Amino acid sequence: MGDEVEGNLYDDQEYGILMRIRDLKMSYKDQFTELQMVKSEIEYSKGQIDAIRKELIRNFKDWYRNRYGIDVTNAGDDLELVLPAEDDDVRGSWNGSGVMGGG
Repeated sequence: MGDEVEGNLYDDQEYGILMRIRDLKMSYKDQFTELQMVKSEIEYSKGQIDAIRKELIRNFKDWYRNRYGIDVTNAGDDLELVLPAEDDDVRGSWNGSGVMGGG
């Protein structure tokens, strides 16, 4: 016994396969839409991270200038700051990539 789909006669096995394909296509479409949303969220988050990183570096440079009287605003990304030895609690170097190394 067969079923008719769009004017075509299919047996039960073919009909089951067609329904499975239809379900898989709908699932694929839903998952693809979700993937696009996740990619969009990732791009937004990357932008937020970049903005916060820039703000952190700017705040650090301001703090360093206020603390040690050295203006490092034009030092660029290769910035390397060495804190004076008398400040034992905060020693290290800043390499501009957001990494503070111990000294």
